Amino acid sequence: MLGLKLNHRLATLVFDRPPVTAINDTFLDHFDPALKAKQQVNPALVVVRGCRQFSAGGDVAQMVGALDNNDFSRRNSFPRPIQNSYLAWEQVPMPTVAALTRAVAGRGLELSLAPDLLIAFSASYIGSPEVCIGLLPAGGGSQRSAGLIGRGTDLRQILPGEMIGGTEARDLGIAEWCLKDEEPEPKLEKVITLLLNFAGPAQLTIKRCINLFSTNDGYAGELFEQRSLHASDEAKRRLSAFISGR
Repeated sequence: MLGLKLNHRLATLVFDRPPVTAINDTFLDHFDPALKAKQQVNPALVVVRGCRQFSAGGDVAQMVGALDNNDFSRRNSFPRPIQNSYLAWEQVPMPTVAALTRAVAGRGLELSLAPDLLIAFSASYIGSPEVCIGLLPAGGGSQRSAGLIGRGTDLRQILPGEMIGGTEARDLGIAEWCLKDEEPEPKLEKVITLLLNFAGPAQLTIKRCINLFSTNDGYAGELFEQRSLHASDEAKRRLSAFISGR
């Protein structure tokens, strides 16, 4: 259901729950330990992706069971652990990337919005279709997407349950890249390598500072973090290499 591949610089969390990687209680039970397991190697970058596709959303079979039994008490409690799990994913200190292969909908889209950077593909189809079954994206979807693309555009997407392709997701600001589906792995590897080339303390401090952009502490944060970087061996090494290469 969830596989974690670790090396000294990269952790890759792979979803594989055929046929559509539907998210249910069992999925969440595996998700949180996988996040904790990455701490074994403290990687420079964490990538989350699907084996066949990212995730088409919540487990409809669980919803149907609740409907048949006229018992939604368990389903009413489900969004809270989703919010908590996705918040933990959002708070990972190192840069995080989601590769949005094929279906990225509902609960799957909510999960994809928690990482720092999103990579869509030309064949991706992305959206929050919960309104089509009389629900809303209650796993944090209405909040994170509004922060990315603005209130009006978010309403335009969610109110009719609109699904969009990877190119439009990039143009709207949901994804940072949209890669063509022809030979996607080399293209994805190229983006990951680009980020890993500059892995180190600077990337960690950049993420911390950008996370302060909506507060009154961002400018002071920049000054504090820059002082710590000036004293770091990493900055000295990179600056010396830059000067010697001129």
